[in-house]
Amino acid sequence: MIAGVLAVFAWNDGNKILKPENGMLFMNIVPVTTVTISAIQGLEVG
Repeated sequence: MIAGVLAVFAWNDGNKILKPENGMLFMNIVPVTTVTISAIQGLEVG
């Protein structure tokens, strides 16, 4: 729970630095990164 709250604050601070337009580009990378990490850990994707 605490990690999730801290992640939201970190995301907001990052968007202030990068500008929201650039932050939205990274939103598209999140699912790709999640699937990649899951595959590396040996979990089935699907």
